[in-house]
Amino acid sequence: MPKWMTVIALALILPLAACSSDDGGDGDSNDKKVDAGAVDGSTNDGSATDSKVATDSTTAPDAGPEDTGAADSGPTDVGVTDAGATDAGSSDAGPADAGTDDAASGDAGESDADGGSPDVGPSPECAADSDCAAKDDGDLCNGTWHCDKSGAVAQCKPKADSAVTCKTDGDNACSKTSCDTKTGQCTAKSQPDGGNCDDGDKCTDKDACADGKCMGKAVVCNDDNSCTDDACDAPKGCTTTDNSATCDDEDKCTDKDACAGGKCGGAKVDCDDKNACTKDSCSPKTGCAHAPTAASCDDGDKCTESDVCKAGKCAGAAKSCNDGDSCTTDSCTAGTGVCKHAAVAGCTGGKCKSNADCDDKKACTTDTCAPGKGCSNVNNTGACDDGSKCTDKDACKDGKCVGVAVKCDDGKACTLDTCDAAKGCQHTNSTAACDDKNACTEKDVCKDGKCAGVAKVCDDKNPCTDDACKDGKCVNTNNSSDCTDGNTCTEGDACKDGSCKATSQKKCDDGNVCTDDSCVNGVGCKKTNNSAGCSDGSACTAADTCSGGTCKAGAPKNCDDNDKCTTDSCDKGTGQCKHVKIAGCGGPPAWSKVWSTVFQGNGCLGCHGGDSGSGGLGLGNDASGTHAALVGKQTNQSCSASLYIKAGDAKNSAVYLKVKKGANHGCGGKMPAGSSGISDDDAALLKAWIDAGAKK
Repeated sequence: MPKWMTVIALALILPLAACSSDDGGDGDSNDKKVDAGAVDGSTNDGSATDSKVATDSTTAPDAGPEDTGAADSGPTDVGVTDAGATDAGSSDAGPADAGTDDAASGDAGESDADGGSPDVGPSPECAADSDCAAKDDGDLCNGTWHCDKSGAVAQCKPKADSAVTCKTDGDNACSKTSCDTKTGQCTAKSQPDGGNCDDGDKCTDKDACADGKCMGKAVVCNDDNSCTDDACDAPKGCTTTDNSATCDDEDKCTDKDACAGGKCGGAKVDCDDKNACTKDSCSPKTGCAHAPTAASCDDGDKCTESDVCKAGKCAGAAKSCNDGDSCTTDSCTAGTGVCKHAAVAGCTGGKCKSNADCDDKKACTTDTCAPGKGCSNVNNTGACDDGSKCTDKDACKDGKCVGVAVKCDDGKACTLDTCDAAKGCQHTNSTAACDDKNACTEKDVCKDGKCAGVAKVCDDKNPCTDDACKDGKCVNTNNSSDCTDGNTCTEGDACKDGSCKATSQKKCDDGNVCTDDSCVNGVGCKKTNNSAGCSDGSACTAADTCSGGTCKAGAPKNCDDNDKCTTDSCDKGTGQCKHVKIAGCGGPPAWSKVWSTVFQGNGCLGCHGGDSGSGGLGLGNDASGTHAALVGKQTNQSCSASLYIKAGDAKNSAVYLKVKKGANHGCGGKMPAGSSGISDDDAALLKAWIDAGAKK
């Protein structure tokens, strides 16, 4: 064997203080295994090769606490046989029988069995999940580390499927789902307020993000048409519906205005005043007008003729019934217009005896008798009575009694003033258009003798203005009244600057990560179950998912150790598996389980596999070989226990003491190399098997 292999063999000490020679220079067969002359197959001839490992040959032993007087490797350098003074006296202490930590040998930097890592064969990286904690970055979203014992050597690896994947199908411009590194839960995080978004509601505009929700300002729907009802539909936007409300078409030639087909219109006003001496017309701005005419007419009196209109009234000249006979009294029959000639009593042949004989029964003639000549009837200008109450100051003129027309105008626009010859002035209420002298009324019309109009409509259909008419003009003043913006997804609506504005958006968050909360105009809060990732509060489940509005536990952590004599459970807070032994269950562990779990699972065969492993200890290649190499076999070290495995007595078995955390074994560092020992569960399994007799 080459000397460099000898050096390496000396450095890789068996875990049992391991895997190496015994306590030093006693000259027994174990010493010969590390004697330079025996190992390299040559004699100590002082050659250059031998001199590389001879530097300790004259050095006195350090005699540390565990040095047994043989080695100078310090307190924990047990089992590295040194060719020092102690060994020289009892064996062939040639120069090549030197310590392995000698820089001259070319093995600088490699450690021996005092706790360093061997450089031959892979050593286990961990014995339990807790050994991998240092590799975890504390981010619960990118997965957790565990001790993977599925291979020949236990290694720290990320646990499969432990990384959190958040479902983002419910994300929007104002809310994004991500994993919280501290809790490992998927949560929706609000995006910065003011960001652009679209709430899908055409009844809002200027949409922007606020508190993780997309909110917009209510649209004011007003087409300034009093004949339509304005509303807003979330999918469509502003809508109008024709109504049948009263309205004003601003045309004084119509009345009873009403909406139809989205337009305002009324019935045509009848301006006929039934007076033939006026021309009736209508102006949309002023209403009915009655202009006097000079047309011919019929005053209804058969005893007048050449009737003509004057100042809006029909009048004619008195019909002449004079037959030229002074001995007749001439008159006209009212109603028929027939002239009558009544003989004057006592007047014959044109002769008369007295004035009385010439009385023509006319108040407007002076009747005299001229003897021998006859009667004379001369028109006078005396007072008279024409028999009509429609005239006064009657006086004779041209043989007729004529009076001055009585003025029947009562100064009221809403009466028709007429005169009846028998009754006098008559005042009849009219329904004509008029002017009530109020600029804030319209469609003024006479009713019950009074002129009154309909108040001008100044309603702008805006609840946020106080509407009034002043000097004929509509004035709409902004108010601060309560209102509704027509959006069921807003609250605290109030008028401001002439429009209805919401002070806040309706809060629909139910605090349940398994529902997507939103607000739909016209409906209100809407909760939709999602399938997002979540946490059921237990560290013993993975990939928890929302379903039916609640967080459903994902796949449970598999804590089955395949041991029927343990009660397996998982700590919900930490996620660590627990295996509690069942008292009196199943008898001693099977050697096959002990071998696969303790020796194979902790990587022991990596150093000591085969017939001659590291430090001179070979564990074979299977369970049978390992059993034969350990049970009842003497250690090659000065450990506190003389046998590797003492059947029935684990506390006096060097292997158990060497791998049990905290146990004092008296021969070097713990095994596996570089660790504090195997897991408590593995140690308990080994102890139970040994105490039960270490049977194969």
